[in-house]
Order: sequence, then C-alpha cells, then structure tokens
Amino acid sequence: MDGGGVLASNSNSVLENCTIKNNGSDGNGGGVCFWDGCSPVLTNCLISGNEGSGEGGGVYTTGDAITMTRCAVVDNNCSTWNGGISVEGATATVTNCTISGNTSPQGGGIEIWGNGSADIVNSIIWDNTPVAVSLYYGSADITYSDIEGGWDDGTGNINADPLFTDADNGDFTLQWLAEWQTGSPCIDAGTADTDSDWEDDITDYFGSAPDMGAFEYFIAGPTGLQFTIEDASVTLTWDTVAEVQYYLLERSTDSLFTTDLVANYVQGNFFTDNNLEWDIEYYYRVAAYTSFWSLYSDVISVTLEWLDVDNDGLPTSYVIHQNYPNPFNPVTTLRYDLPEDALVNIIIYDMMGRVVKTMVNSQQNAGYK
Repeated sequence: MDGGGVLASNSNSVLENCTIKNNGSDGNGGGVCFWDGCSPVLTNCLISGNEGSGEGGGVYTTGDAITMTRCAVVDNNCSTWNGGISVEGATATVTNCTISGNTSPQGGGIEIWGNGSADIVNSIIWDNTPVAVSLYYGSADITYSDIEGGWDDGTGNINADPLFTDADNGDFTLQWLAEWQTGSPCIDAGTADTDSDWEDDITDYFGSAPDMGAFEYFIAGPTGLQFTIEDASVTLTWDTVAEVQYYLLERSTDSLFTTDLVANYVQGNFFTDNNLEWDIEYYYRVAAYTSFWSLYSDVISVTLEWLDVDNDGLPTSYVIHQNYPNPFNPVTTLRYDLPEDALVNIIIYDMMGRVVKTMVNSQQNAGYK
C-alpha cells in the first residue's frame, strides 16, 4: 500500500501547517505519496518518523510537479530507495526546507530520477544516510543551500554543520550563541531572490537575509511594554532582554510607524518622553539589539487628555502607582494621586521590615505626585 499518511492521485492537493508523523507503508511514500496527475503544494509541513519499503520514506511523487516551502522532512526511513524525498519524473520546487536524518540503503536526503528535476534554494540537506542528493537520470539546480558533501555547481552553497538546536530530540531550529557572537552558518545565508530575476521573492524574514532551512532564526521582541503619565511626560518601561546591548524605542502618530517616526536608542529598559502634545494619540514599540535586532514588541498607544475645567484637573481617588522601572538600579520613581489635600507619609522599609528612610512626611495639596 502506497502513502502511509497521505495518498493522492490526479489531484492538486494543498497541505498547510500539517504534521505527518510515524506512518508506515509497504510501498512508496511512507509519509505521503502523490501519483500521476498531481501537482501538490506543501507549506509549513513536518514529515517525520515515517517508514516506507519502496521509494521515499518521507515523500514520494511521480506527478507533474511538487512545491515544498518551509517543510521539514526529517528522521524518515526507507528499506530500499531514499529515506527522505523521492521525485520520479516530476518537477520539484523546494524552498527553505530542512531535509535531515533520513536513511535508506540507497540514497538518503532527496532523490531525483526518471527524468525528474528539482530547483532547491535556501534549504538544508544534512546528516542523511548514505548521501545528501542522489541523481538517477535526473537533474537538480541547488543554490544558497547547505549540502553535506558540497554542491559546487550552484551559487551561495555551503558545506558546514548547520548547528541544529537539538536534532536528536527533533528540534531542527538554528542555534545562535550570543555570548560567543557565533552560531549556525545558515543564519542570514539564504537569498530573498529565489528565482534570480533581481527581484525579491521573500520579504518575510528576520535579519539581513533569509536563513537556510525550514525554521527562520529570530529573537522575540521585548515583553511587558507599559507606560505611566505625569503632566506632559510619558515614562515607558519593559522587561529586560538577556544579553542586550541597547534598545530602540520608536514613537509615531501612525500605528504602522511609516510616518512621523521618532527613534530613541537607550541603554536601560525605561525611557521618559517629554513635551508631548495634548489630545494626540502616540504609538510606541521597542526592539532589542543583542547580536541581531529582535522583533518589535507589541504596540501600545498613549493619549494625553486635556482634563475638563469642571473637575479642576484633579484625580478622583487615592492611588499609589507601581514604581518604575522595576526592578531598578540605581533609580526608581514612585507616583501617587491625591484627590484632596492630605497628610502624606512615605517610608521605605527593607525586607526585614526595618525602616530605611522616611521620604515624605508632610501636608500636601491635591494633585498628581
């Protein structure tokens, strides 16, 4: 029986965000099998741990064409021919795929045969047994890819350990060691112009260029962005990012940050923005630089509202706000609201409950303090 997980014939199957795992077949395609008349499209799919006994432990196709983008074909096995992907007489387009850990007696990673052809770009074909790429009356154009054993006929190819995070336990993401300023050679080593027509075909990537492989390396944006307001100033704080060198805080009156952009580079995880205008909505976001720029944080908006004279511009209740920044070193700010004149007593205690210092002990007028 062909196709242990998926079997299709004379159909243009579309598989997105699918996991096809631990299936078995006594024929072709332990994971998926596409027969004549098929032009399947697979995007963001994991094909792993499948077993076949004919052609292709992970994927077998003998249709018209197959397109695979950001797919991981890993740890599949075939008892006869090619453990990973077997393309017979079809045209394969393989972009940003990871093909690793596949095994068979003949061919390991991807096999092109029976007058088939493949265009492979931005991909990793590594640690397959016995070889990375097999051609039997077939052809392959491979560029900007990491091919174990090398592939000298294509632009931008490398032959280097991709430094997966933990391949033994199924984690084929790419490593970056910030403290050593080094990591996977596949990071930023791909191309955005996948068809070499001088126009970018990939726009959604992290860093200076797309990575090789199915999993784009990225640094998550800072979390916990929040603000406090005092008069015409806004103080913004966010959670500290490990190994950070500095932050970029951006402000705009445009929620898409395409116009009226103000950028501030800061060392700590807080910033006070002064002299803002009343009744204008401002948007803020922050990114961190370690050895790469992180993604941006969530966007927050702030509007300084001019209070109506009927309430005298006074708070309506007693409030003690969270200090900022928190944690802090060496300075933090305490804010509180007084709706009416009152005696204010602020005392700092240590963890044992002992008095450290009396900050305020006086009668104060109503207002924001």
